Amino acid sequence: LPNVVVLFASVIIVVPIIGFGWLGYHNFVYGSDEIASLYTLFFGMFGALLTVIFGSLLPWLAWHEANNLIVASGKFL
Repeated sequence: LPNVVVLFASVIIVVPIIGFGWLGYHNFVYGSDEIASLYTLFFGMFGALLTVIFGSLLPWLAWHEANNLIVASGKFL
């Protein structure tokens, strides 16, 4: 298949599936606060989009760890 078709299919199919999977896992672990759930859904979808665009998990992992660091550091203030 041409690269454009693969990229389009990945964005239309893979990104929402990964986003909802990310949401399901985090709801299972952290509970089901509606605002946090919406943020988690968009975070997962954007992370999946980063993975599709760059072809690597490394940008998403770096962004996820930076986010966890910022959230955790806010608890110490």
